[in-house]
Amino acid sequence: MSPRFFDTFERAAVLTLYGWLVWRISDGAGLEFGKFQLLSEGMIVLFLLVRRPAKSISLRPTDWLLAFVATMAPLLVTGGLGDGHLPTRVVTVLWLLGFVAQVGSKVWLGRNFGLVAARRELVLGGPYRPMRHPMYFGYLITHLAVLGMNPSPVNM
Repeated sequence: MSPRFFDTFERAAVLTLYGWLVWRISDGAGLEFGKFQLLSEGMIVLFLLVRRPAKSISLRPTDWLLAFVATMAPLLVTGGLGDGHLPTRVVTVLWLLGFVAQVGSKVWLGRNFGLVAARRELVLGGPYRPMRHPMYFGYLITHLAVLGMNPSPVNM
């Protein structure tokens, strides 16, 4: 199978996962920052649809499994603002800092965005100059904020 097939499969899977997130947030899953999450994750959908085609894409099953687990796991977060150990103001500041880091990183990547390891244009400027994976760093900060807001085994 060609890289184009796998590229299309990746896009379809992400669209499906994003639809599930939209449904969960519109169904009142208690995700207080849900509208911001829709914006952030919606950027992933947008960039996947307009991205540069991969010159080559990994066909290793472990790369695909890791990409989809890492994409899907944040969608399992449960809400409940105020139930956690950290003050709401601290959580909000942490969450917003992480959100800005991940959104800024996505914007900087633009059409070079992908989930599964692939060969596209190498990005070395902006937030990628001091750090190899600033988007993941932003996600880590937002996920720690959510965990501090609502500690649970699922959120851990």
